[in-house]
Amino acid sequence: AVLAHMPGIAEVACAEVQVRADVSVIAAFVVPVVGATVDIGQVLSAARQKLAAYKVPREIVVVAALPRTGNGKLKRNELPALFTAIKRVAD
Repeated sequence: AVLAHMPGIAEVACAEVQVRADVSVIAAFVVPVVGATVDIGQVLSAARQKLAAYKVPREIVVVAALPRTGNGKLKRNELPALFTAIKRVAD
């Protein structure tokens, strides 16, 4: 909820993702407001100021939309696969 109140951010969802076979971290999936850009450094800075260290996401992923069911509920279980797909494209 802390990150969702930042200017330029429409939605945020967090999930545990694997960054290596034996290491998982918390990632924040951020949907920007239409026409806005997200400064990942500012997002991390705000998170560090307002959250306990163990709650600060280690990865920030900017996405166009969060996966949702037909009823509009967040499909949180799809976020790790989304993270993997985005990181694979970026590498």
